[in-house]
Amino acid sequence: MGVLSFFLFLSCFLAVTHGSPSDCVGEPQGILPDPAKVSGLWNLIAVSLSPNAKYQLDEIAYVYTKVSFNETEFTFAVFSNPMSDTNGQLYRHERVPGTQAYKYISTEVLEEVYTTILFQPHPDILICYERANDEINGAYIHSRAASVPKEELDSFLEWSKCNNLINITVYNRTVNDAQECYDLFEHSEDLKDIEGCETWGLVAKASNYADRNYNIRMLYSAKLELCKTEEAYTVKEIQIVGDEKILMELKYENGTTGNKVKLQSFKTETDILLLGVLNEKQRTLFLASKTSKAKQTVLDDFEIKAHCFEAAFTYLVPGSKEEENTENH
Repeated sequence: MGVLSFFLFLSCFLAVTHGSPSDCVGEPQGILPDPAKVSGLWNLIAVSLSPNAKYQLDEIAYVYTKVSFNETEFTFAVFSNPMSDTNGQLYRHERVPGTQAYKYISTEVLEEVYTTILFQPHPDILICYERANDEINGAYIHSRAASVPKEELDSFLEWSKCNNLINITVYNRTVNDAQECYDLFEHSEDLKDIEGCETWGLVAKASNYADRNYNIRMLYSAKLELCKTEEAYTVKEIQIVGDEKILMELKYENGTTGNKVKLQSFKTETDILLLGVLNEKQRTLFLASKTSKAKQTVLDDFEIKAHCFEAAFTYLVPGSKEEENTENH
C-alpha cells in the first residue's frame, strides 16, 4: 500500500466537543481537546467511509495507534502486525490557523487537502471525522478499552449513515490490543548471527491461514532449517512423520526491493527462536528451540504474541512442552 492510500484512513485526531454526534449536521464542533485526554494509546473500534473515498475498508490495516497531541500539531504512530511495512510508522499534522482542523503534512504531492476534526463524547472514546477537499470522507471511532458502550457505537453508526458514510466495518475485539501488544515485539539480530546453516526444533507456529499439515492424528515432530550466504537466506519448514517432508522453502535476500518474502526475528529467551515469515499474503510466526521444547511461560507468551501477530490459527507440536521438575517431599 502506498503512503498516500495508507495515510487516508489514518488521519484522525483534531478537536473535542460535547453532545451527541447522531444529529445529521456534519461534524460536531467544540473546543480543542485536552492533550492529556487525547495523547496515548487507542484501539480502532469501527470505520465508516464514503462510497467516493479513494481507499476502501480492505485497505485499513491498523489495529491501534499512539497519539501525541498539542494545540499546534499532533503526530500518531500506527500499529498492526509486526511484519507490516507501515507498523509503527509516524504521521504528522499541523493545526489550520483559526480553525479546529489539522491538516495532514505529506511527504508526497497530493491533489486533495485532507483535514480532520475530532469528537470526544467520553474521555475514553475518540471519534475522528475526515474531509477530503472539504467533503466528508470517513469517520473512525477509537477506545481506550477493547470496546465502546453500545449506545455510543449505535450513535456513531447512525451519524455515519446519515452522512452517506455507508461502507462500514465494526471490529469485534476481545482483547485490548493497544495495551497488550504495544512494545511486545522487538527486533533481534539472530538472523545476522547465523553462520552457514542452523537447525531449530519447532515448538509452535501461528499463521493467518489454516495449515492442514498440522491437523493430523499421527505423532509428528517438526524443525526449521535456516541457511545464510552473505545477505541471502533460505528457510525450510520440515515436518517429520517417519520421513521428512518439506512444507515450506523460501529464499530471501536482505535489502532487495520488491521482495515478496520477508524474514524478521524477534527478541525472546536464550536458545529460543521467534521468527516471523511473510510470503505475499501468508504470514507465519514460528517458535523454535535448540531442544525442540519450551517452558509453559514461553508458550503462554507465544499465545499473546500470536494474537498480536494477527494470526487466526495456532499449532503446538506434540511433545514440545517442557515438563517442570517436581521434587517429592
